[in-house]
Amino acid sequence: MGRKMMISIKEQYELLFTTLFRDIGIFKRLAFVTEETTIENYSDYSYSFIKEDFIPNLANSPMREYLDWEKIAEDGLNPTSYNYNIIKEASKIVMGGLDVIENNKPTTISPVFTKVYLNNNGINSVFKYPLRNLTSAESFPFPVRGDSGSIDIKGYWNKFVSSLVVIKNIQSPLALLSKMKDLIFEWCWCIPYSQNNGNEDISIYDHCSATMAMALSLAIAGEIEKPFRIIVGDLSGIQKFIFQSKNQVFHGAARTFRGRSFIISALSTAFKLGLCNKIGIIPFVDLIDAGGRFTFILPNIEGVEDIISAYQEEIEIFLFKKYLGTLCLVMDYSLAVGRDVLEISDNPQNTPFKNLLAETARLLSVQKIRKFSKALAKVGYVFEDEIIEGKRCEACGIRTERDNGLCHECHEQMTFGGKLPNESIISFSLSQKENEIEILPGVKMFLGQGDREDLSFALPFKKKQSTQYPVWRINMHIPNMEFSDIAKKSLQEVKINDEVKLYGNPLLSYIKIDVDNLGEIFINGMGNNAYTLTRYTTLSRMLSQFFSMHIASILDEEQFKYAYTIINGGDDIFIVLPWNKTIPFLLRLKKDFSLFCCDNKKIHFSAGVAIEDSNTPFSKCNRNAEDAEHQAKNHEDKNCVSLWNHVYNFGQLSLLNESINKLLSFCDYTNPVISKSFIYRNLMYMNDWINEKNKGNAKKYEIIPKFKYDLARTYERNKKNEKINEVVYFFMDGFNKSVASPNEIDAEIYRDTLVTVIYERRIFNEIRED
Repeated sequence: MGRKMMISIKEQYELLFTTLFRDIGIFKRLAFVTEETTIENYSDYSYSFIKEDFIPNLANSPMREYLDWEKIAEDGLNPTSYNYNIIKEASKIVMGGLDVIENNKPTTISPVFTKVYLNNNGINSVFKYPLRNLTSAESFPFPVRGDSGSIDIKGYWNKFVSSLVVIKNIQSPLALLSKMKDLIFEWCWCIPYSQNNGNEDISIYDHCSATMAMALSLAIAGEIEKPFRIIVGDLSGIQKFIFQSKNQVFHGAARTFRGRSFIISALSTAFKLGLCNKIGIIPFVDLIDAGGRFTFILPNIEGVEDIISAYQEEIEIFLFKKYLGTLCLVMDYSLAVGRDVLEISDNPQNTPFKNLLAETARLLSVQKIRKFSKALAKVGYVFEDEIIEGKRCEACGIRTERDNGLCHECHEQMTFGGKLPNESIISFSLSQKENEIEILPGVKMFLGQGDREDLSFALPFKKKQSTQYPVWRINMHIPNMEFSDIAKKSLQEVKINDEVKLYGNPLLSYIKIDVDNLGEIFINGMGNNAYTLTRYTTLSRMLSQFFSMHIASILDEEQFKYAYTIINGGDDIFIVLPWNKTIPFLLRLKKDFSLFCCDNKKIHFSAGVAIEDSNTPFSKCNRNAEDAEHQAKNHEDKNCVSLWNHVYNFGQLSLLNESINKLLSFCDYTNPVISKSFIYRNLMYMNDWINEKNKGNAKKYEIIPKFKYDLARTYERNKKNEKINEVVYFFMDGFNKSVASPNEIDAEIYRDTLVTVIYERRIFNEIRED
């Protein structure tokens, strides 16, 4: 176990700023190096950045005097300084123990997805990312095949330096370090840290972030055999927490779910802030933090395990009481490891970091079985009195209502969710605030700018953001409307002869999406010499960026703008949208995800879709979507979608989409070529065929002449009317494939085409409001 005494908070900031400036020096060197110049040490560029670019932007800031920036600049230059050597050791550890050559070639990173393989199948093609800074208003850049070619790294650097103007008014070291780290992410995500040993997929940002966490633990723990305490965690019960109510509908449901979803996204940040405060370290310990799942690295000092255990007990009791046992923060912190465990190995029988990943996954799964064990071990706690008289809360169905049919907790969530779309800042505080949510014991969350010691983030909901704060890059596409209103967006308003009619069905699609085999990819999906801490964190972050930044940009498009994000948990997505946008959305997402992952056939997702009325109880919608997702993931090879209780691979889903669009083209609102009654009869023939076939009856063959007679009687072939011929061929082809195919997929595509078009072209009997 490590020592008791730790370095001071001020010394911790000095160490982490030195770490950050070190990697910015690599960025600056790339901007100014040429083939004719001698490659200077990156430390010289770190020093010049601090003196020429960073300090001038702090001229009128209280941060100018808080830290000794000249000393920090000197530490980065001095090979004999303590911080210099701690950072050097931390950097080597996060790169797998390799002696790497810091990048001196202006280029961009290769995607980490090219390193992923299962069953010895990898990617040999060369992919590179474009040189582009990240903004929350744009989609995440996609890799392109081939070398990135000549890039203007100097011009890119100058833009980065210009962006430093945002730090001028920052009031605290926590806010300043957070914003500087965010700027490195924005500008250095696409620039490789190293150019040797196959590390061209590790960005300056990913190296910097991991090195900061590692250096902090090394400096605090001291010279001991096992200086690192690994803590892994996950939120258990997310679905139960969000969909507590058994009611069909309740006022403010969309706002309540929005508030609950954001709480889910914020809990790991709140936990990090609260835990680090109790240990006495600044909260830069995260390796992975995505959608409730996290991996933190802490200094293995004396008593740290007891501190975590005591805080875990506080949290369990707090969550058990506040959210009635629906939501639990599950964690394991039993592993203390040394430097050697984080190094790579060419020996397939001895890959320490790979083994560490497998062991942490196993330990966390054990803790999930034991959730709330600390709270339940408190004698008499579960028997505390809870007043349950009166009418039940509409949003949870358990507590007594207080405000507008809701209990205090649910009303708090609804109010918070209602304010979110109009706010630009979210803050966390360790002190008492007004109008806040106590998200964890001792940690408050509130909308708006915090005080000097609070941790604030800019929210991505508004195009104009508060630029002095780091951006909370999450996908919470949240139209300011109730679910019944979203369902009505599936209706089409048509004016015929001065009369306005609504066509369609006001239904919702509840879509659950999950990346297939992700645990296997993390543990067994790379070569033995590819398992480094930075590659692990890079893979997790890149997947999270797709399902946050990129999906958010898709949902901003006109045809998907009414989608509602319920859960965005790293690789777990739950979205509600008008039902007739389901197939286009999933096909678009599949196409983009494949491109994003460099067409790696081993990385894909499955989805489950439940199409429901807006009055269907939310718990049932959630359960049906979850069942559909399981149906898709249990299909051979996964990589499928379960829709209408049928499982389609994405090629088949594309055929279904083409078939639907073709049939819709025959059913124009004003001048249809075919009648709805004929489509209904075809659906009847298909249902009869499937029923008789399932019974094994020869009677099914009676249906074939019935169909053909109906088709011939209704639409005689007319060589002069090409549209009628298209109709005849469409139905003949669909029906013949359905009855002749040895598998059922053709019949399912044809039947689901008929069902979808019937729903789309049905007249909706509703009084239209002016």
